[in-house]
Amino acid sequence: MIRCKRVYDQAEEADGWRAFADRLWPRGVSKAKFRPDEWCKSLAPSTSLRQQFHQQHIDYSYFASLYRAELAAPALQPALQQLVTRAVGGNITLLSAVKDLQFSHLTVLREVMTEMIQQRQQT
Repeated sequence: MIRCKRVYDQAEEADGWRAFADRLWPRGVSKAKFRPDEWCKSLAPSTSLRQQFHQQHIDYSYFASLYRAELAAPALQPALQQLVTRAVGGNITLLSAVKDLQFSHLTVLREVMTEMIQQRQQT
């Protein structure tokens, strides 16, 4: 199961592997208190894409399509495959400092990972 949570939410045992998927460390969060199992900087949207979305130069659907294209880059496949393997083996929680999880990169990342899992199961 792949879950999405904010870094400010309480960690739970049911979270399983906790993967932080932002490029920047969250404001006001100490490294002593927030201890993800993995920091997946490379799987976060590029700085340019993140800024365009946050400054409302592009809407969510366009952001999602551009982010999917970034995730399809060959250089990101090893990190993405590693997360997918962890998700197949147990629970994984994708973490971010975003305010709205529903319209965030985590939702897109979870969708891409779910599609990859389904493709694995078909082969």
